[in-house]
Amino acid sequence: MAPVAHGVESSVTVNFTDCEVHKSPYTTNQQIGGETDWTTTLRLDHPSPIPVGDEVTVEAELGPLPPGTMPESMDDLRVQVYHLEFVNSVSGPLKLYSDNWIGDWDRNTPLALPEIEQEDSYAVAGLWDHRPKKIYLLFTGKDAGGEFIEYSFACDQVVNPQPILTTAVYDLSATPSLVLDRYQAQPGHTVAFTGKHLLAAAPTMPRAQANVTVGGVPAGAVEVDDSGAVRGGFTVPAGLSGTVEVRVSNGMRSATAPLAISALPGGGVGGVDVNNPATWHPHAQGGLVDHQAKVRVAAKKVRTGKKLKLGGSGFAPGEAVVIRAKGRKGKGKKLVTKVVNANAAGAIKANLKLRGAAKGTWRLTAIGVASGRGGATKFKVR
Repeated sequence: MAPVAHGVESSVTVNFTDCEVHKSPYTTNQQIGGETDWTTTLRLDHPSPIPVGDEVTVEAELGPLPPGTMPESMDDLRVQVYHLEFVNSVSGPLKLYSDNWIGDWDRNTPLALPEIEQEDSYAVAGLWDHRPKKIYLLFTGKDAGGEFIEYSFACDQVVNPQPILTTAVYDLSATPSLVLDRYQAQPGHTVAFTGKHLLAAAPTMPRAQANVTVGGVPAGAVEVDDSGAVRGGFTVPAGLSGTVEVRVSNGMRSATAPLAISALPGGGVGGVDVNNPATWHPHAQGGLVDHQAKVRVAAKKVRTGKKLKLGGSGFAPGEAVVIRAKGRKGKGKKLVTKVVNANAAGAIKANLKLRGAAKGTWRLTAIGVASGRGGATKFKVR
């Protein structure tokens, strides 16, 4: 059954920094004192999953402002939260506002801020990972002599590496879409994909599964998250050639993308013609190293004629990896190459024979021809 949107509540300790108090911010904007910090517990309560456009109630609560934060006591105090800001990876920030009458307040006591309650809606589907970022408070009231006074209190912080909570927003009327990380491949290549708007109905638990086909050949399944998005990969099936259709389907909802498949030439290693860089992943063509993988040598110095032990990680499982070591100066061999296949974990191990190798500094690269992932390091031949 489809779950009803419910309030997802979470609390986190927020370390606001660069906090500044300003007097009469709309006139002189005079800063009072130096910058301070404010460590407080922030609670956020937000319904999820929710449809695009639906208005929902969002609640937030801040811990009390410490005593002595403001430079003077105030009568008839009014505090506006203008604003409490959360950034995310989908679209514009979530900004919460409130207007609160406090009454007479002694600056030497904590200031308890009332709960914020706000109606809000979302125009973009996605997983909104709310991360606390800024707070701006506006204080208005009267001083001891009955004169009107106004202060602002504003803080910022380095965004928390983890969101306080995530809100799933979905759009059942949006057109499904599919994006591949490459549009040319050969049988045996790994192709990653992302898709959007593949929910046929409100999110369910367990979540819906979308089937993947390549040229009509089944190539696996992938979970549809509560925003309607999918993320995954597939291996191009053997026996396909020409431009085929990649399809990700969840019942009546599906998205497609074209994939041009060229037949393997004879003598391919690991499903790839390693002798022809034009058939490699675009990131790897021409020996380009994008440093998404890592390669390391057992010793930074090795004698000519000996074997160099090396290893690597971060490659696509089972793909062919071209290892290339190149010397710069000196007499003797200046290029040694080898092709190995990554294991199921995407790791490699190999020995390079350096018989007759020129002395000096060498550069070693290892590039996965199907994924384009690569790594590089240096060693010396003595």
